[in-house]
Amino acid sequence: MADVPIEHDQPPRPSKKWSSTWEHFSKILGDPVNLQAICHHCGQLCGCHSKKQGTSLLIAHLNGCQRYKTVKELAATGIDQTKLSYETQMAIDGGRSHVKKLIIPQYSENMLRELLTEMIITDEIPFTIVDKKSFNKFVRTLEPRFPMPSQYTVICEIV
Repeated sequence: MADVPIEHDQPPRPSKKWSSTWEHFSKILGDPVNLQAICHHCGQLCGCHSKKQGTSLLIAHLNGCQRYKTVKELAATGIDQTKLSYETQMAIDGGRSHVKKLIIPQYSENMLRELLTEMIITDEIPFTIVDKKSFNKFVRTLEPRFPMPSQYTVICEIV
């Protein structure tokens, strides 16, 4: 019996590595044969059985998840808080009940600049509109992150 190693003399068994992907998903309790996880960003269900899919399906979902990409882009720009809004839709049953859906709006400075120049051209608005205090206040209320270009910048973009 003296030759049998004692348990506490052996180094501890290394634990399984935990994927950082699980920061974005939660396992759903249910069928142990078809394990699923729910995305914290969009609510999509994904298979996560350790022998069938592992975390590769979860990683593939994150690469295509638009809401995750939005959060990731905002984190890269240093903006701490995401603007949220709700879109109201009629319920599927056709009744009078409404369903509110959470929306994270996309912000694109280039898109807003293009829309501004399109508005100026289409509606024949003078270039000086971008220097008006009331117009700037209006735009800041709609989108505080948008830096208003000067009238000369708008002219250069159009020409």
